[in-house]
Formats: sequence, C-alpha cells, structure tokens
Amino acid sequence: MKRYCEYTARIFHGIRLDNCHSTPIHVAEYMLDAARKVRPDLYVIAELFTNSDITDNVFVNRLGINSLIREAMSAPNSHEEGRLVYRYGGEPVGAFLLPPVRPMVPCIAHAIFLDLTHDNRSPAEVRTAWDMLPSTALVSMACCASGSTRGYDELVPHHIHVVDETRVYQAWTDAEPTRGECNESSGIVRCKRLLNKLHFELGANGYNQVFVDQVTEHVVTVTRHNPVTHQSVVLVAYTSFRPPAEARESHIRPLKVQGHLEEIIFEMQVKGKTSGEDDKSYPGFFNNDSEFINGLNSIIAEVKENIRPSESSLVRLTSPEDADETECQYTSEFAPGSVIAFRLSLLPRAQTASRISEVTTHNVELMDIVNSLSLSDLNRVLYRCDEEEKDEGHGGGTYAIPNYGSLPYCGLQGVISVLSEIRVHNDLGHPLCCNLRDGDWMPEYIVTRLKHEPATQRLAKWFEDIFNWLKEVPRYLIPAYFDSIVTSVYLTLINRAWSLMGEFISQGSDFAKALSLCSVQFCGIVKSAVMPPLSPNLSSPQPPSFTDGSGSTKQMSVTIAAGLPHFSVGYMRNWGRDTFIALPGNLLITGRYDEARWIILAFASTMRHGLIPNLLDGGSKARFNCRDSVWWWLQSIQRYVAIVPDGNRIFRDKVSRLFPSDDSPPQEPGRHDQLLEDVIQETLQRHFQGVKFRERNAGYQIDREMCDEGFNNEIGVSFVYGGTVHNCGTWMDKMGSSELAGIKGKPATPRDGSAVEIVGLCKSALRFLGQMYREDKFKYNSVERYDDTGNVTKWTYEFWEKKIQENFEKYYWIDENPIPDREPKPELINRRGIYKDSYDASQFWADYQLRCNFPVAVAVAPEMFTPKHAWIALKNAEKILLGPLGIKTLDPSDWAYNGDYDNSNDSADPKIARGYNYHQGPEWVWPVGWLLRAQLAIAPKVGGFEELGRTMGHVKSLLAPHLTHVLSDAWRSLPELTNTNGTVGDGSYRTGSEALQHDRHVKRSGLRHHPCTRHTTPRTYINTCRNTLTFVPHTPSQ
Repeated sequence: MKRYCEYTARIFHGIRLDNCHSTPIHVAEYMLDAARKVRPDLYVIAELFTNSDITDNVFVNRLGINSLIREAMSAPNSHEEGRLVYRYGGEPVGAFLLPPVRPMVPCIAHAIFLDLTHDNRSPAEVRTAWDMLPSTALVSMACCASGSTRGYDELVPHHIHVVDETRVYQAWTDAEPTRGECNESSGIVRCKRLLNKLHFELGANGYNQVFVDQVTEHVVTVTRHNPVTHQSVVLVAYTSFRPPAEARESHIRPLKVQGHLEEIIFEMQVKGKTSGEDDKSYPGFFNNDSEFINGLNSIIAEVKENIRPSESSLVRLTSPEDADETECQYTSEFAPGSVIAFRLSLLPRAQTASRISEVTTHNVELMDIVNSLSLSDLNRVLYRCDEEEKDEGHGGGTYAIPNYGSLPYCGLQGVISVLSEIRVHNDLGHPLCCNLRDGDWMPEYIVTRLKHEPATQRLAKWFEDIFNWLKEVPRYLIPAYFDSIVTSVYLTLINRAWSLMGEFISQGSDFAKALSLCSVQFCGIVKSAVMPPLSPNLSSPQPPSFTDGSGSTKQMSVTIAAGLPHFSVGYMRNWGRDTFIALPGNLLITGRYDEARWIILAFASTMRHGLIPNLLDGGSKARFNCRDSVWWWLQSIQRYVAIVPDGNRIFRDKVSRLFPSDDSPPQEPGRHDQLLEDVIQETLQRHFQGVKFRERNAGYQIDREMCDEGFNNEIGVSFVYGGTVHNCGTWMDKMGSSELAGIKGKPATPRDGSAVEIVGLCKSALRFLGQMYREDKFKYNSVERYDDTGNVTKWTYEFWEKKIQENFEKYYWIDENPIPDREPKPELINRRGIYKDSYDASQFWADYQLRCNFPVAVAVAPEMFTPKHAWIALKNAEKILLGPLGIKTLDPSDWAYNGDYDNSNDSADPKIARGYNYHQGPEWVWPVGWLLRAQLAIAPKVGGFEELGRTMGHVKSLLAPHLTHVLSDAWRSLPELTNTNGTVGDGSYRTGSEALQHDRHVKRSGLRHHPCTRHTTPRTYINTCRNTLTFVPHTPSQ
C-alpha cells in the first residue's frame, strides 16, 4: 500500500481520498506522509461524509487535506444550489476591508465544488438535461476550486458506473466528429470551456467577493466582485430542475446592478433540436452506443461571446449608458437552460471616491487636526455616554440603530464597538450595515455633534469633506468604506491619546494601553458637574475656564465620572470615595498631573468635620456621610507625591476653603486660603480629637431611605473607628429600601467599628507624612487631643503609626489554629487563616466575616502584617473569594451570602429584596487589583525573588480574562460586578470609574462594565500592571 501511494504521487500532481472518513486516520496519515516525501506539493482532495464541520476540520488538519469534495448534485433545488455557491468560498460583496493581520475566526474547510462526481446519477436522470448548463455555470461562479466528471460536458444522460462500465469514452477530434468522437460542438463543451476560462480569470484576478440573489424560484444571480478595482462579473442562470414547461416564469424582475455595463461576456442557452418537447427531462430519444460512452445529440448549445447589449437576444438594456445603475430586462428568449454573464465597473467619479480609504492613511491634514486635540477633547470625540451628550444642551444623545438599539457611546467608540464585532465575520446583514446603506444619517450624526465644540470643529469639517466623497460610492460599498474611514481615524485618535500619557502608556503593554483609554472615557468636562472653584491665588497652571449663559466665568477642569452611564452628569457625577480610588489610575499613571492636582485641591477646599465629601454636588451641597473617602484622598496625595516630579510642592499649594469652620456657609474663592498641608493636618487633628456631628438638612430631602439615627456620625481613633448600625460609611454602603421585606433604613453592611482597609489606609498615610516631615517636605509631625478637663494628649505620627503596628495582628489575625487568649469569642469564627473585616463592630458577628477588604490594607501598608500570616490569608482569599472576573464580597459559607444581585427584586426576602445583597456575595471587580497588588507586595517577603517571579506570572494569568473583556466589551471597560461565578446579572452599572453604589452612591475600581453598571476607571488595575511589569523585561505583548 505504501509503494502504491508513492507510485501514485510520482505520476499525479493530486489525489482523491475516497471515503476518507472510513479509513483509520493514523493509517491515512502514514500513507500521505509517504506520498509527500515523493511529491511535497501533492494536492489532496477528500470525500468526507461526517455531517459535522468540526469533525471535517479534524481530518483536514491532521491529514493536510487541501480541499473537501462538495457536490452540487446534493442540492434539491436552485435555492439550495445558490446557497452552496455562497457557502463554499469568498467574502460577501461589499465586505469590510480587513488588515492582513487580524483575529482568526472559525471557517469551513476549503472546498472543491463539483457539478457531478462519479458517485452521482446524471442530472438528466434526477433533474433535467436542460439544467446541466445553468447548474455548471453556477458551480463555476463559486469562489473555490471547481471540478466535474467526464461525461457531464457531453450530456451523458445516465450514471457512468466506475466498476461495471466496460465501454470507452469518446475520442477528441478537431474535425467533424464521427461515431466514437466528440469536439467543441458536442453537448455543452464549448460552454464549459468559456465557464472554466471565466472561473480561472475570476480566481486569478482577485474577484474574491460573492453575492447570490435568488431572483425567482428558478433564476439565480451570482456576483463576483473585485474589492480593489471594483469590477464585477454578474452571472444569471435560469435553472431547470424540472422540465422547462414547468419551470418557465411568467415574470422575472429586471436585473439592477450598481455600476457601468462594460460588456456581456457571453450568453448561452441549451435548446432541443425539435420543438415541443420542453415538457420532458430531455428532448428526443437517447441511443446508448454499445462501444462508446456517448451523450445526448438532441440538444444544441447556442453561444455568443463578448457582445454589446444591443446584440443580446436574452436581455434588453433599459438604463442610460452613463447611469450609476445598470438595468436590464429579460426578453422572452430568456428561458430555462439559459445563462448570461455581464462585466461591470464603477463610473469614474465613484472609482475616485472608492479611494477615500487611502486619504485616511498618513494624512497630513488629519494628523495636524488630531495633534491639536487634548485628552478632554478626545473624551468628546471618542466617548460620551447618552447622559453626558444630552447634558451639553444641544439635543443630542447616543445614535439609535433601527432593529438594534442605541450605541453605548456617542463618540466613535460607540460605532467602533459594533463594527469590531461584525467586521471579522463580514456580517453585512447587521442592522448597522443596513442603516449605512439606507442613508447618510450616521455620517451626518458624527459631523453634527463635533461641530458644537470649537476644539472639534476642524475635525468635524474634515469628516464632512470625506463623507461627501463617501456619498459617491455605490450604496452596497458604504459599510466597508465607512468602516475604513472611521477605524483609521479612531486608531489615529487613540494613538494621540497614548502619546499624551507618557512613556509608561505609549510604550507599555496592550493591557496598560487598553486600561489607559478608560481615563479618556471617565475624565471629561461636564458643565453640570463642576468642581468647587480653586483659589485665584493658586500658582499656575490653573484650570481652563468657560463663560456660561449668564456671562459668568467658571473654572472648568475635567472630573472623574463615578460610573457610566447613570453616574455621569450633574450632582451624581462626583463622589469623593470613587474619585480618589480612581484618581491614581486615571490621572497619575496616565501622566495627567495637572488635572490630578486640581481635583485633589478642589476636594480639599470642601473639608468639613475633618472629612472629604461622599457626594460632592458642586461643593456647597456636599454630603459628609462616609468615613473612608478622606483616607482615599490622602492615599491619592501620597501617590501624587511619589509619581509627579517635585510632587511634594503640592503641600504648599493654596486651598480656598469653602467651609473654614464646620458651621460656616460657603465662602467665595480666595477669601479663606490655606496651604494643602494645613488642610491635611486638620483632618488628622480632627480624627485624633474625635468627630461627632449630625448631617445638615437631615431627613427625606437628602436621603429617602435612611432612618433618622443614620444621620448621626461619630468618628475617632485608636484604630480609626466610626459609624453605627444605622449608617454605612465605607464602600459597602447598601442601604435597605424595601418596606415589604422590613429592611428599609437598615444598612446591609454597616461595617462600623474599625474597618480593616481604613486602618491600612491610615497606617499608610501616617508613614508617608512622617517620612515627608523627616525630609523637610511637610511641616507637621504630631496631633493633639484635649479632654474635658483641658489635659492634652500628644501623639507624633511615628508614635501613632507604631501603635497601629503593635496592635494590628493581635486584634485582626485569626490563626489557622485556635489561640484561646486571643479569641474571646471563638464560637463566631467561621473561617481560619484570615484577617477580620473589622474590629469592635456593633453586629458582633461582622468582625469575623471573610471579605475582600483586607487586601487593600496589605497593599498600602504591607509592613503592618506578619508576612507568613498575610500570605496565608491572601491565598485563602484567592481560593475562596476570587471569581472569573471579580471577587466575592462575602465568604460563600457565610449565613448572609447570596451571590446574585438584582436591584429590581421586589420580594419579601430580607436577604435580597431591592438588591440588599449588593455587597453580600456578588463578585466586584475593583478589589481584584488590590488582592493582586497585595500578593506582589508580600511574595518577596515570604519567598524572595523566586516567589516574586512565580507570583508575577500568576498575576498575569489572573489578569488575562480582564484583558479579554476590556478589549471585547462594547463599553471597552470592565463591569462593576458580576454575579455568582462571573455570570452577568441585572442592576449594576455598565462601567464604573472606580466604585459604585447602585441606588445613589458609588464604588471603586480600576475599570468596569456590566449591563446596568457604570464604567470604572484604571485605578487598581493599571497599578497592578505597573507592579508586574516593573520586574520583568518589557515586550509589547506583555
């Protein structure tokens, strides 16, 4: 058998594997390997009847099959035959212009499409002889290999059995044939020669786009299009699966094709030698020759080549020669068994317009325009959710596509997100493509919205000019060229964004670049959500300004949206906690130092009760109902000083205090200036002294869910403590809102006492400020407390930090083994080898719950932890809490756990009603970054550089799903949260800049997205990437 295969390979350039599926695949591999040693370029076709594309591909890949045999005779009608022509090769006409390097997508194995195989009965037996010409013409228009079996061209009306047949084929002659001979006039031989010639020409000259149109039950049109020259060949075949008398149509709609008709390549038709026999499968009678395999001689084929429309007997041209569209009507001579092929090209003006994609490549004018845009300008050009756009006051909003819905963004990213999904699959039937073909609404939308702002008007004009050219392109090509234009400009714009963000981003990893664009998503100028004005005495640079409708001048700095789309405008945009969890990743890692400075100083101006606001609302209406935002603010200042050149100068920046005292009304900018270091000292001093207050305007008007006691606040230090069971002052701030379930006004997670992450943030701030004092960059080093008798207690930052250090492990660590003298309530311990979530909480069980908060403390203050304990706890957190994309907010073994969040739940179940379990199990994304940063911080302490190397690789593997998500999600971001095991649920936000609390508050994160979540920004994630890449050689793919 091996020698047989080798001999065959020496003689033939290609072989057919018959019934390949019935041969053991390892045997076939062995034989083909032997054959390929003789002829390395052996062409292998195979017959497979697996009825599975997946199984077919197994054979194709293991055996190196070049083409699979596909049979036109398997089609029961012309509709199925046309479908096979489309299925077995080519792109759709008007396909997107794909780059040479692009994502791989599933495809079927390459086909060799045969009009007849040796296994098939003759079409004259199962269809009609009249159909043999139109069906082989359809096969020749397929964009794949094609083939036939001897006897088809001579119109042999019976099956030629490969075993039982003893006669010989007819010999070829150039003269008039006699018995046992055939020539070009025999059967449809001449027609087949023209069809094969056309098939070769189309393949060799790049006509690789295919469109099949089922005109009637029996008439099929196939278009082959060259996407470079935009020439097309259109073949119309009038099939005759039934006798012509039954297949004849009373009306066939005219052929309408965009483009100029250059020529009729050919028209051909089979007819009976005698009339009146079109009700039979073939005319006349067939005499089977006893010595030769002969065909029908009762059919003749009429052929015309390279003719003008006026010379055609099958069609009549009804459109002007210079029209954009060619229209032909079929004459009465166009009957079953007829085939006609047209060659068309675009008119000169359309050919010029079809080169518009070249204009967007290395375009000097475009580059000049793009290089004038700032990151806040790019926010408008690329992003802007529906609410942000409407907030501009120009009547806009996201673009709505009929039969699809609204795009996620008003800017180019909105349409790019859709195009990127349909482009790789050439889904030209997508509603977006239909919308682009039907009218110019989308291009006009892009231009109109960019005209509203002076900074983007030049780009609007450039788009307007290029889209005017686009109108000259045939409508079926509009989606492809629109995509080419928009995608090219989009890539130019995001490269501009990266170039403005410094080397870490512009030369960074794909993940860092993808996350950095979230900075552009969330950081924008929104006139309904301004920051409190900075001091007029602030050293430059100062924020830009604008003149409002009343003629007043206002400072206008970018702000960080807490979440998109719902937390993006007005009083709901700016939240202290979210802003400062998000700020380092959004503004510092991306090199946006001035904007980070302005935001830090603006929030400093609102200091009251020693706190930073939770809800900013312009500053004058701020709510001071969270305990942790001030510590995130101090963490951002620490990161600012560490990252920004001469960053410590911010301590001497002037802050215009909006509330110089707790009870003062809002003050004018510059009236009460303080240095930032004085404001920082005030917050530490106030915490050390203790803070006790009731929120202003307490009641329904500021919070319709909270009970009256919840408006009372008390904060102090040993460890930083505060809160009550009636309020929720950390990021886990879900307030019950269901009266039916009896939870209205009851926080789901009060986390009063000393929340672990706040203790870590406090320790980090004290360490940092103590170091700044020792370096003579910060003038304070201690705080004082007065008791009721006037006695003074003074702690230096160093002493305060030391007190935390000495006591933290004692009060927070739950050892793997019982330690009775450290476990006053062992019956509450549900999980060992963890750190408590809080200390001294009013709900006695809450301290012992395993949550995702302690990694924050590990990451910002790793020195506070015993490395061995921290490593055990972090690994337990990963094992128990980490999901595919997010991290569980509560131990699944906890009695309160429920991992599926649904804010619309209106049941009486107190665990889940109105989303009460928001932080009781759902897998939030932003804390994942802190878990990974904590692991990187502790790894070298427990295992040196060897363990650090392993951890870096592990961290990268854990981040891989996030990279996939941020590159593929329509919002180009990460979700706020997911439900159990990464499933998508209802009620959270599409993306969150940092953090979010569903009903009214916010969260934190490094980025997000989710149905009904807000977008989140690159805070923790970019920092994690940075930590990882610090220790490994950088390559673009990392």
